[in-house]
Amino acid sequence: MLLNFLDYYDAIVEKYMQKVVKINYNKYQFKWPYEDYFRIFNLPNLITFLERELNYKFGNLLIEEIENKLETIRKLVKEGYDFSVRIIYEFNNFEDQLKQYKEYLIFSYSKIKNFISLVLIKWIFHNIIHEDVYINGQNLDIDKYYDLELLKLKNNLILNKIKLTKILLKTNIIDSELNRIIIEKNQEVSINNKAVQVLKETK
Repeated sequence: MLLNFLDYYDAIVEKYMQKVVKINYNKYQFKWPYEDYFRIFNLPNLITFLERELNYKFGNLLIEEIENKLETIRKLVKEGYDFSVRIIYEFNNFEDQLKQYKEYLIFSYSKIKNFISLVLIKWIFHNIIHEDVYINGQNLDIDKYYDLELLKLKNNLILNKIKLTKILLKTNIIDSELNRIIIEKNQEVSINNKAVQVLKETK
């Protein structure tokens, strides 16, 4: 029996995903609406939440920058989901498929939720106050900080793809396509790691 993903998607999302995410940063408590696994949040709703919390009116340029970042994150979510579903379909039985599908949804949701809460919201806040962010004992340009954390997020998602592919490979030992995928994804991780190093060395 093969898994019909849509039969289980809604139930998993409903059980494990928060409707409103609360975070504390500096003296502020922020709330933002996690509205959909793929769309993540509705931009006007997010702006309304944050304007109320910060007592600040967002300008068009900042809203446009947030929208561009949101679209990048949405593409990561969609690409990761599509890849994982293709791999999960190759598992031989329903139980394994459901287990891996549930684990993937929870993993990816958690990573994206934390990125929004700990990185994107922080980036928005520091753009408003026009200050660097203080990380590990040093001041860091907020755009540089965001780019570094985005690369780390990408690597976390890629490493999970490698993990999932290796689990499948255990049942398909001579599958050259799976080995090719693992090599390709490891190369992507290496490229991102080099980009991280270049950013860290950039003044």
